[in-house]
Amino acid sequence: MTRLPVILHIPHSSKYIPEKLRGQFVISKQELASEVNLMTDHFTDWILAPLSVSTENQVVTPISRLVVDMERFSDDKLEVMSEIGMGVIYEKGSQRQAIRRQLSEAEKESLIVKYYNSHHQQLEERTELVLQHYGRTVIIDVHSYPRVALPYEPDHSQERPEICIGTCDYHTPKKLEAYLVEAFQHQGFDVGLNTPFAGTLIPSKYWRKDKNVMGFMIEVRRDVYMDESKFSLSEHSDAARKKICDALNHSLDLFLISKED
Repeated sequence: MTRLPVILHIPHSSKYIPEKLRGQFVISKQELASEVNLMTDHFTDWILAPLSVSTENQVVTPISRLVVDMERFSDDKLEVMSEIGMGVIYEKGSQRQAIRRQLSEAEKESLIVKYYNSHHQQLEERTELVLQHYGRTVIIDVHSYPRVALPYEPDHSQERPEICIGTCDYHTPKKLEAYLVEAFQHQGFDVGLNTPFAGTLIPSKYWRKDKNVMGFMIEVRRDVYMDESKFSLSEHSDAARKKICDALNHSLDLFLISKED
């Protein structure tokens, strides 16, 4: 089944930092490379490639989250992570260490306009087009996380589930939530609901305004599919990817068919 109303939002898979912005960072080349590796949601675009989602319906950030984090509020007054120097534009890194000089307001605005605003405009426009054509859409917000929490993370629970499903009481239908949990458990995964991360991203234009814009977040614990010590795919990555996609295929098919009934 081709899931035409589905949009993939993949904001943290890129490791690219434009050379012209390298001077903003106060750490060495090696330290920056290490920080990028720790903070990147490696291979999240690769994991969901087998899903039948058109290229046009995949909104993938082309730059590292260390440049601008598309998942943060653009206004630091609204962003809780800005309190530790990790708002929309990071000044601190995974160890809560300084990684960037203090930028001027003009420099920050330039980054937000060029990268953040254009990214969210693309997601909003794609959502609008799919909504106009099909009357509904499901946005999948795609992430990963390390087996052991990094120092900057608020949740340091020792046991982290293999799969985390983030939901929103307004934009994630309970039926879809139930299908997802059941499907991933059926594939043998340990599943957490809104733990260690919660919620999902919906374009602000539709946030808590249109229930036809639905969504959920899928977070995969990195050791499920990769060697975290080498930041590379593991020997069982293909098998893990198949199980993840099978679970998503099954739950989306059930949900989209039920919505048509």
